Amino acid sequence: MSKRKSAKPQAPNLGVEAATVQFPLVEHAATVGWERVAPEPALVRRGGEGGLFFRDELEAALLRLNPGVVTPADVPGIVQQLESLPNSIEGNREMLDWLRGLKTIFVETEKRQRNVRLVDFDNTPGANVF
Repeated sequence: MSKRKSAKPQAPNLGVEAATVQFPLVEHAATVGWERVAPEPALVRRGGEGGLFFRDELEAALLRLNPGVVTPADVPGIVQQLESLPNSIEGNREMLDWLRGLKTIFVETEKRQRNVRLVDFDNTPGANVF
């Protein structure tokens, strides 16, 4: 009888993921009108390697798409919530809820929760930055 070695779990090959998932998604997005951003300017707009979003555009969109709901004082907290989503299926699900406009914040002047929009679905594509 021979001894079988147990297979070691291997880390996912990020190069394969980039080639099979990320790059084709970028290519598709570009064909439907999204603007490609070169790596260096994107890194600057994200605020470095750890940044997830083009902060200036996200902050402007929060204010533009949510008048009377999101105030300048609310923006840092919303951005922090988005940046702290876990890198998991649950985090993806929560991000999808944000993108669909299902997440809320409390509006003090109205004493109630209101939905927050990240995408203008009513005036697409003109009102959104791609």
